[in-house]
Amino acid sequence: MKTLSKNAPWQLFAFDNYFDDTDRAYLVTERWDIPRALGYDKAYFSIIRDQSASWEMFQAIPEERRRTGLGLAAVYTVVDLDDPQPKGSHSILEMVHFLEPGDTLELTMSVGWQKELSNPARDGQAREFLKPVLEEARKRGVTISLYHHFGFWLERLEDCVRLAQSVNDPNLRVTFCGYHWYAIDRGDLIGKLRLAAPWLHLANVCGARLVPPGVKHPLPATIEPVGSGDFPLGEFINGLREVGFQGDVGFQGYSIGGDALKNLSQSINAFRQAAEFE
Repeated sequence: MKTLSKNAPWQLFAFDNYFDDTDRAYLVTERWDIPRALGYDKAYFSIIRDQSASWEMFQAIPEERRRTGLGLAAVYTVVDLDDPQPKGSHSILEMVHFLEPGDTLELTMSVGWQKELSNPARDGQAREFLKPVLEEARKRGVTISLYHHFGFWLERLEDCVRLAQSVNDPNLRVTFCGYHWYAIDRGDLIGKLRLAAPWLHLANVCGARLVPPGVKHPLPATIEPVGSGDFPLGEFINGLREVGFQGDVGFQGYSIGGDALKNLSQSINAFRQAAEFE
């Protein structure tokens, strides 16, 4: 089995949603210990700001990364531009202030599910929302990375690039999401990476295949461990190399379920083999 060399250009992380809807409930400590044991370099957490268990997981980050020695690739959350801080929800500014210098907060933005997708008329509202967030991010040494997501206002990579370009702030970057590119575009992968390259901060990938016509599924494509399905993994890796990407690469695990240990192991091993890390 090929292993990741010390000279590999990317550090690897797995989304914590590999542990959701799985064979059993996983403790917060296990969500750090298992990736570390499998050779991952960093942790990553999706935070729902009005759910106490999710917020407790967020607050445990400083202690857990000191305990395990793992880095933190990013913390992810969703913002509704029309209601950026719902009643009972922790604020984005609170999250930025809690993070440590060098950390990343990934933000995706919506105005409701599958509403106003990619609508540039919302750009001004998004910029106004981001002003105090970026001011706090500069003070804290934190990066904000825009995340494109099927069914949200920031649905396409081009939306994130357009917003980052118009804001023109060094603390505002862009994440390339392999699954959401596959679910929507499935074309010109390297061209998309070239477009994002000046702002590209993080990248993620998974296995995927289109849902057959007539099959009921909440998304247009499956999310599977890396190496499964027909996601063009080799093209993704070659594209990252072509644009000189040196950030972290993560593995999406939403809705995979099953055996988390098995899926996390498959994903890191499949990626290492495809990238020919020795």
